Amino acid sequence: MYQKHDRSYHRLFSEPKLVEDLVRNFVNEPWVSDLDFSKMERINTKFHSDALERRDGDVILRIPFLQQSAQEIYLFLLLEFQSTPDEWMALRFGTYVHLLYEQLVKEQRLTPDGRLPPVFPLLLYNGDKNWDKATDLKALISLPPNTPLWQWQPGMRYYLIDESRYPEGKPGSLSGLIFRLENAQTVVV
Repeated sequence: MYQKHDRSYHRLFSEPKLVEDLVRNFVNEPWVSDLDFSKMERINTKFHSDALERRDGDVILRIPFLQQSAQEIYLFLLLEFQSTPDEWMALRFGTYVHLLYEQLVKEQRLTPDGRLPPVFPLLLYNGDKNWDKATDLKALISLPPNTPLWQWQPGMRYYLIDESRYPEGKPGSLSGLIFRLENAQTVVV
């Protein structure tokens, strides 16, 4: 059942206008207004590690920023759909981001200064249970707060949009309407 549902989300959120609506209405970050959604492009999500193990992300989009500088800067929006809570989601996102970076290096799709572009990992959660899992990889690492070892630990955070927090959607938002349908408790005949 969830696999079919997941495919529906893939299809819905492959539509540029729906992605734009989702990000503009549900990502509360100041830089969102600087994105040029008219130049958004979809990126391959089928990665192979050096050991040839295949990993699939859900949707990866390259969205340029509007005229921020002479250098072209891209935001790689890594959009993952999830219908059940996953304790290890921060680790999974870390894997996806690193595989994306490896692919960009292989394809020589780096920024003009030869570095990696920024990535914004976004989780769209539509499950029945509240999302109560860590959104930061460091929360999954067992170390005391004051140890000097923290500086050597990997960091990975993702942005969570939990549809259940928007049971009425958002006025004027198409994604919000989808959230409202997902959260409906009864079917009206």
